[in-house]
Amino acid sequence: MMETLQTSWGTVGYERGGDSLPALVLLHGTGCDSADWNGVLDHLPEEIARVAINFLGHGGSSVPDEDFQFSDLAADINLAMELLAIDRPVTLGHSLGGIVAIELASRRSLEGIVFLEGWTRLSVARNAFLKRQRFGKLTEEQTSLIDQKRERTQARFFGDQLPGFWHTVTEFDGLPILGSIEVPVWEVDGCGQAKDDTKEHFLIPDRPNIRVEWIDGCGHFLYLERPDAVAGIIARASATCR
Repeated sequence: MMETLQTSWGTVGYERGGDSLPALVLLHGTGCDSADWNGVLDHLPEEIARVAINFLGHGGSSVPDEDFQFSDLAADINLAMELLAIDRPVTLGHSLGGIVAIELASRRSLEGIVFLEGWTRLSVARNAFLKRQRFGKLTEEQTSLIDQKRERTQARFFGDQLPGFWHTVTEFDGLPILGSIEVPVWEVDGCGQAKDDTKEHFLIPDRPNIRVEWIDGCGHFLYLERPDAVAGIIARASATCR
């Protein structure tokens, strides 16, 4: 069930359940929303505490009247976690949500980070993967639903809000953050869209707390193609972080 929090700029929508720690905070990608995690959550024990939060302008969250930037997303998630009394969660982010999860780690203590097709810099998406394999083995109906939701979401914003926002995303560099935090980090990607030199473009520091995992045959939306495999990685991450 969708619940809401009031902020200085509007409403943040979220869904939550379970009470077993560490809590799991789920951050969706561009044009997606909290409901997209349902398939993954179906493969996890119901008792795991989880909160799926919608970014501004997505799902049950409102659109601000003013322009906004990348850092505002992390600030909103940080505020939501404070208001909901979520302490040291495992944070899971897909695509843009993964980038936000990295920025969030510079603002508060996390128990661990799992980013699905999330990157230290936006340029990694362009340089490391084959765009034509983005949808992997999803059906035409599934890809159509993804496109329709993205178009509906984009239509909610005003004027130059989105172009201005994406400019600030291109300026973000999460490499220094991943190079300094000590918590366990999982970078999870679908190898169905990988190039021969993909790993060279990842821009991920070689550190013992950071591991890279692949899910065979998947494209960018691996949580839709293989929700069971994603849930398995989350379960292992949660067990490691207990």
